[in-house]
Amino acid sequence: MKFLQGLNAVLALAIEIVALISFGYFGASFFSRRWLQILGAIVSVGVIIIIWGAFFSPKATYPLPIAWTLIGKFIILLLPSYMWFQKGNTVYAGSWFVLILFHLVLLFVFRDRPLV
Repeated sequence: MKFLQGLNAVLALAIEIVALISFGYFGASFFSRRWLQILGAIVSVGVIIIIWGAFFSPKATYPLPIAWTLIGKFIILLLPSYMWFQKGNTVYAGSWFVLILFHLVLLFVFRDRPLV
């Protein structure tokens, strides 16, 4: 059981890092000038980090009930899948969708159990 909890914690970290990279790429893809691409990436990643830290992180400033947390995480983490699907990368989009579902199911199962 502890192994699955640890695996889910590592999976959550990897998912969040890949999602942030995807949001940065998405923010940069709106512009043609280099400095605007950098600014777009910083702003898009910054907005997601602020929202995530305020509502969805384990030590959130304004924690939500578990149902709203799962719905919010699902929507935010599913946005990279939608972006990849729009770009034509259906394999990445489908794999990401399954990975997100697996992570959120484990998160729901282990919601009341501390990792330590």
